Amino acid sequence: MAGTTPEETIALFATYLGDGDLASALTLFAPEATFCPDPATVVTGAAAVEEGLRGFFALKPTLTPGSQRVMTSGSTALVVHEWQLNATLPDGSPFEQRGRATDVLQRQGDGQWVLIVDNPWGEAVLQLDT
Repeated sequence: MAGTTPEETIALFATYLGDGDLASALTLFAPEATFCPDPATVVTGAAAVEEGLRGFFALKPTLTPGSQRVMTSGSTALVVHEWQLNATLPDGSPFEQRGRATDVLQRQGDGQWVLIVDNPWGEAVLQLDT
């Protein structure tokens, strides 16, 4: 179940990632959502989003949300937020990554806000040759 505000949906994602609960995290995405598993890749649709998220969940990380700004127009919201991910790689070495995400959420008929575009890499996607 998604959140009743865009902020709650973003917070739930961090919780589900920390819990390793991929199935619950997928409920936060619209069926035709778009996701950037890395700055050079864009995938669309439930199966592709699930596959893209598997790598993040395999790390069993802790995701710490940072500053965020939410801009809402009717049933659409843009959330720009900072995040920090901490994990242990399979070889036992620590891994830390930070970023600024740009996410678009849409309020559903039941009042829940789901992700329709999840870009954890923010402006980094502009730095790639297309």
